[in-house]
Amino acid sequence: MKAEPRPRFPWPLLRFWTGRTLPFWAFIASIIFLFQLAIGGIVQDNESVKVFLQFLDILPSFIKTLLGGEALQAGNLAGLIAIGYQHPMVLTLYMLFAVGVPTGLLAGEVQRGTMELILSRNATRTHVYICAGLIAVIGMYALVLVMYLGTVVLTGLYAFSQPVPLYFFFKIAIVGGLLASAAGGIALLAAACFRRGAAVTLTVAYLVVNYFV
Repeated sequence: MKAEPRPRFPWPLLRFWTGRTLPFWAFIASIIFLFQLAIGGIVQDNESVKVFLQFLDILPSFIKTLLGGEALQAGNLAGLIAIGYQHPMVLTLYMLFAVGVPTGLLAGEVQRGTMELILSRNATRTHVYICAGLIAVIGMYALVLVMYLGTVVLTGLYAFSQPVPLYFFFKIAIVGGLLASAAGGIALLAAACFRRGAAVTLTVAYLVVNYFV
């Protein structure tokens, strides 16, 4: 009895999903990049730094803790630039990509009724999960590299009183990529098990609780 040929990896599906996700990724990446430049513009101005730190002292203490805590001092250049790496807006953008892409590609296709068509074209469920996982993980690592690129560019745009430790920020970006990948994995698992609304709710709830803990 002749064995059935093994299904080939669905490269057309990967290309199609990548093209559909690219505008969303580019929008988030541009905001993150510009935010890093904006942080550099604030940090290089000593008067702006003093006003910003005074404003943080007025706010509840947990807000300053979320942004960097005791590292936020006028003479700590690395700590001030690092605000852009852990600012709630930047983390929210990562969460949008980490949650939106896997749930949109998996649970979204199921709700639209197109998943059956995809699986009927000689593609296995494992292949579909791999495609969604690759797009999510590679996209999130690309986002953290864009964030690091923003730090590199701002060192050329602004004159700082002390050298910017770029390798330090590169390590932060890589760790951020690992955390974002973990969030994407949770979203991928939720999207494979639940409908899109439930998958988004569960993933966002986990990420919010994890962030504050």
